[in-house]
Amino acid sequence: EAEQALERAVGAAPENVAALCNLALVRAVSGAFLPAQDLVLKAMRIAPESELVMRASDSIYKLAAQAAPQEYEKLITRALETGSPESPPFGEFGEDGSAASPA
Repeated sequence: EAEQALERAVGAAPENVAALCNLALVRAVSGAFLPAQDLVLKAMRIAPESELVMRASDSIYKLAAQAAPQEYEKLITRALETGSPESPPFGEFGEDGSAASPA
């Protein structure tokens, strides 16, 4: 399974940003949004300016906003409480997870 292969890749190379982001996305698709966010935050500490990391973060927020609004709220609350450098994609989604209106 893809998740197991990615877990092995992360275990073998914990600094592998691509593996961390891909594992995060697999977890988010399965509904494990908080563990996915943990992986993205780890990748962000390794490569803070990585576009791959930013895209993975945005994708996790978008998935949560569309599939599980309560989980989206948890992600937002957790990011705000921890002072996470990660920011939700407010450009496309409003703070409540709904589609943002054009500026």
